[in-house]
Amino acid sequence: MGKVELDRARLQYDLEALASIPRVEEECDEVSSGYWKNLSLWNSSGEADDTMYRDIQGAAKPTAHAAKAPYLHELIQTVFDPKIVKMARARNLVDAMVIPHRDFIELNKDNDQYFRTFMVLEDNESAFHSDDDTVIHMRPGEIWYLDAAAPHSAVNFSSNSRQSLCVDFASKVLSQKIGSSPTNRSTGLP
Repeated sequence: MGKVELDRARLQYDLEALASIPRVEEECDEVSSGYWKNLSLWNSSGEADDTMYRDIQGAAKPTAHAAKAPYLHELIQTVFDPKIVKMARARNLVDAMVIPHRDFIELNKDNDQYFRTFMVLEDNESAFHSDDDTVIHMRPGEIWYLDAAAPHSAVNFSSNSRQSLCVDFASKVLSQKIGSSPTNRSTGLP
């Protein structure tokens, strides 16, 4: 979808702060093996340990984790339209696999209205994502659209960190026209 030139010094501060936060058990742990950490930066409740995606009216609220990662918080506000963000998470996968699964199937709405963007924050030649039947090696700063309602998975074959930023949206119009109105004026992204 696009690419952001990441400020490596500011990002490093955030990555170190996020790495120091203990991993909590979450609702989706059954789809992973190895070390998979999800930290809610923005969510429906504003509570840092709330890892559940929920349909909400309006935008997600920043959590205490977002305050510890000011650069990522700024990226969410400037790269995307914060008025339509439903959830944003920092994710880390180390020597681990997320098995093929589908998201949003438990919600009572048409899955076509949900979509996800994914931006890797650290390069790792041993980390890959799959979206349906395509395997992708994402580079830092690249913003990828992920149809999370379709089968997808991820793997990191190494013990090196691979942190990323995952931002979820819900809109029938936007899912049909990714990158169309409303968009962020500077990037053209939702």
